[in-house]
Amino acid sequence: MLKKGDIIIYPPYGLGHVLGVIEMDVDGNKRAMYKISLKNGHSTIMLPIENEERIGIRKLITKTTAQNVLRRIKIREIDLKDNWNKRYRDHLELVKSNEIKNLVKVLEELAFIHKVRGLSSRDKQLFIQDIKVVADEVRFVLNRDINDVMKILKKKLEIEKAYDEGGDLWF
Repeated sequence: MLKKGDIIIYPPYGLGHVLGVIEMDVDGNKRAMYKISLKNGHSTIMLPIENEERIGIRKLITKTTAQNVLRRIKIREIDLKDNWNKRYRDHLELVKSNEIKNLVKVLEELAFIHKVRGLSSRDKQLFIQDIKVVADEVRFVLNRDINDVMKILKKKLEIEKAYDEGGDLWF
């Protein structure tokens, strides 16, 4: 169970801060809820405690894990003959799991697809959302500048400059 003051990761929003646990009346039933401030500082959400695992809230990764993410992340070659729609749904499920290894796997696979043939608009959106969550968590845990972390991730994923079909920089 989380407690007041915990810093958490909540997909797809990234970092959050547990402000406390409160009891709310929901449809005539008392429910214990986490009150969470999202990193932007402008949004506060309430999440039922009993849904903590299902929605993927988790505590931050360790410093060692964050260092390993930066050290080990790389393009992951995949079979592009697979159905793109199934692969997209699989990627969504991996992201929803909110496990760092799954978030990294999605980044690695999408970087490969980008390198070989470019990303669809849905894949781009998923990639951007995912890399922001990973980068934000790693930078927070390691107390590093977000731009430095993004630079490392982009270089290792070989996406330093990513252009769409029209020649516009999308990332």
